[in-house]
Amino acid sequence: MKDRKELLAAQFAACTNVPNWFVPLEQAVKGLNAEQAAWNDVPGANSIWSIVYHLTFWNERYLVRFNGNTPTDQVENNDVTFDVSNVDITEENWNTAVNRLMSSLLDWQDAILQADDAKLDSPVIDGEKGEWWDTIANIAIHTSYHIGQIVDIRKRQGSWNQQ
Repeated sequence: MKDRKELLAAQFAACTNVPNWFVPLEQAVKGLNAEQAAWNDVPGANSIWSIVYHLTFWNERYLVRFNGNTPTDQVENNDVTFDVSNVDITEENWNTAVNRLMSSLLDWQDAILQADDAKLDSPVIDGEKGEWWDTIANIAIHTSYHIGQIVDIRKRQGSWNQQ
């Protein structure tokens, strides 16, 4: 039977690069170019690139907090975390965006496995309800939700070829 740390790390592995009940991010973006990643067929909806940007922001932010540091970047509202309007649409920038998100997901796996039970049971914010183990599980759920959106967008644009 897996313990809590192994379960949480397995959730992040499923989101990152281990196929399970849904395709992991690695497979969801495989073969996708910058133009396809920036594509949007619905005004006001998110592109794949904006979803990757959003996931990177939140995964990195919470990982910084989990590691005992204070995030330096602040946002006015969640919409800002999807904003890629100032990003040059190049293959290099797209690859950098994907690699950064993949790195944060792999870093989460390492951090979870290195944490002790006291850390997992500690509050996310001192003096408030909400322990790290529960928040980490929700971060994985949040990531898997958006991976599903990526696959849906690829299906709509005709770029999905389940590998």
